[in-house]
Parts: sequence; structure tokens; C-alpha cells
Amino acid sequence: MNARRPDENALTLPSAWKQRRHPRRDDSPAPTVYGGTRRRLISPETRAEIEQALHGRGSDPELAERGLAHLQGAPDPLGAAVVASISVHRSVGGVAWPFADAWVADHGLPFAACAYAEFGSAAVDRDSGTGELRVVSASRYGRHTHAWWRDDAASWRLRTRLAIADDEVYAETVERLAGRRRDPGQRAVVSYLVPDRRDWVDECCAAPPDDPIKWTLLLALSSGDQLAALGDWMPPRWWEFPTGAVATMVDGLGPAMAPLLIDALDQDLSVPETRTMLNALALLPSDEAFRALVDRVGRRYVQPALLGAMKRFPIRAMRLLAPATRGSTRAAELTRELLAGHLLAAPARTEAALPDLPPDARAVIASLTA
Repeated sequence: MNARRPDENALTLPSAWKQRRHPRRDDSPAPTVYGGTRRRLISPETRAEIEQALHGRGSDPELAERGLAHLQGAPDPLGAAVVASISVHRSVGGVAWPFADAWVADHGLPFAACAYAEFGSAAVDRDSGTGELRVVSASRYGRHTHAWWRDDAASWRLRTRLAIADDEVYAETVERLAGRRRDPGQRAVVSYLVPDRRDWVDECCAAPPDDPIKWTLLLALSSGDQLAALGDWMPPRWWEFPTGAVATMVDGLGPAMAPLLIDALDQDLSVPETRTMLNALALLPSDEAFRALVDRVGRRYVQPALLGAMKRFPIRAMRLLAPATRGSTRAAELTRELLAGHLLAAPARTEAALPDLPPDARAVIASLTA
């Protein structure tokens, strides 16, 4: 790297942010998934209830047939998803990730990814007449994405396994998932699992899913064009679900995230949310993100984030802080103090950068270092 021109256009995530993100195949270091089990997930009592639901008169005949076949040993992704949906529905606080782990252990990662892609295909409720559990087609029932929405741990574990899978397994998984993209919700879930298929993500952006499954598409985005294609579709508090959403989107979108983060700062945020948005802006290698911090220098929690951005992008800091020092406002005074400290901390860097700075910035720096 040139000593006079450090690379200030590179996005570098801190290790803590890397650990929170939902990984992609080119991530380094490689993520780790703990667990994976063949433990028994369906007790005899649970199996009896599942069979009763599948034999019930209100259940969808095809879903019932596929679920029963899977219970009897036929490895079928849709049948596995139907069985898991009923089991999760009948349990208070039921979660899907143990099923995802078991699918991997019993049938392999391609099967598990396909089963999860089908997980939202079956809606489970109780027949209003008999009170018995039944399973129906989720798309016709109007609750297509509910099962996916309830448990993001299963999706994270599968995406992480795919991120570190060998090329042959990954290719097989992608090939098999191509047939599990029948509607906007399912396409978004598949794109979340394999975000490297950017053509699939582009297709999702052209016809995005409805709530509450929007987060799966957000965490698959990797370009400003994809974000722009979504327009007003963005959910109002996009950062709330799932865990790691901000880190994942910053990692995928880079500087294109700046408008979303700036808009979020003008909403009613908790203190942790405010700090997350500010720290995210401080990571972005863009003038827009840096200026957003400078413009808010007098607000609470902003200065630590701005100092972080100044350390990451020292030349950008000289160029953009200098114009903000003009005037007698408190914000201008704070900016002068920050810039003066920044210049004095590395005089050699300051001297090397001066020839490439705009004349007005050079004048301000000269007055501060005189």
C-alpha cells in the first residue's frame, strides 16, 4: 500500500462484527457450526399426534401423504418439512434448528437445505370443528412464511454450513434448490441460503416477498443496485430481526448501506441501537457515511464512532473535517478539537497528505498546525 495513499475505499469488518454476520462462501476466517445430531426428536407420543394430524380430514392430501411417507422412512424434503412443522407447532416455544441439524446428519446438507426451503409450505392449526391438528397448504391458507419467521437459528445454521461446504456439496445443493423456488417467499429463503446466486437475488428484488419473511432477502443482498430495486419495500425497522442483520447487511452492501443507517438514526432508537447504527456508519468507506457522523458530532454517542472512522480513514478525515470547522457553533468547535488532535497525532501523515487535499482543507490544516 502506498504510504501517502492508504486504501480508504476498503470495507474491513472488526472481528466482533464478523462473528455476528450471517456468513457467505468467501468469508474469512471460515465460520464454525457447533452441533449436528442424530438424536431422537420425535417421541412415540409426538409421532402419534403427527400421524393423527396427517390422517385428519382437514389436512391437505398431498402434504399428508408426503409427511406419512417420510415418517415411515422415505427421505423426502417436503415430507420432512411437514413433519417438522407439525412437531414445532405443537410445542410451546418450539424451534426448528434441531430438525435442520438432524436432516444434515441423517440425509446430508443438500437434503437439509431443500427441506428447510419447504418448511414454510405447510401451515398447521386446529380444525374449528373437531379441534384436531391439521396441516394445509400455507400459500392457500395465507400464512405462507410464518414457520420460517419463527426460528432464524435453523436458517443461520444451514447458511453457515453451506458457506463452508466443499464445492461438490455446495454445487449439488444449489442444483437441488433450483426446484424449490415456486413463489416469492420460497425464493427469498433459498436466496438467503445461497446468496452467491446473485441472479436469484436479483429475481427476488424484482418480486420481493411480503412480511414477515422480508429479512431473508435483506440478508442476501450484495449490491446497491439490488437495494435500489427494492424501493419502498424496505421494512420500517429492518434491523430488529434477526440477530446480526446490521453486520450482515453492512458486509454485503458496503457504502450502499449509508442511507439506511442515516435514516435509522432519525427514528426512535434504543441506546444500543443508536450505537450500532453509528458504529456501522463508521465502518463504511464513503464520504456520505463520514459526513453523517460529522454532521451529528454534538449528539450523544457520536464522537466515539467518529473517532473510529477517523482512525480507519485518516485522509478522508482531514478532507471532510476541515470544512466543518468553520463558524463559532459548538459543533464547529468540537470538530476543530477533533481535527487538531488528529493532525498532531501523526504529523508525518499530515504532511504527506497535504498536496492531495483541496485548497480550503489545506488552509484549515495550516492554521491548526501553525
